[in-house]
Amino acid sequence: RVFQPPGNLALACPRCNLHKSDRTTAADPDTAAVVPLFHPRLDGWEDHFALEGLRVVGRTAVGRATVAALDLNADRRQRIREAELL
Repeated sequence: RVFQPPGNLALACPRCNLHKSDRTTAADPDTAAVVPLFHPRLDGWEDHFALEGLRVVGRTAVGRATVAALDLNADRRQRIREAELL
């Protein structure tokens, strides 16, 4: 049986949850424009992000803001990605 979270929740690691908190917007580091954070139920990952090696790179303002706000390229996260590739 597959776990189905309630409609307003998405599964995320505790670190992402703590970084996101109750924020729904963040500043794009390239333009300083305040934009919505990536919405995992409505937005397509490939539309907003790409992997370059072990780093997640934002393709759009939403992607860049989300990468920065959730600290998606912290050293530990990159080590976890590397371990998952082995």
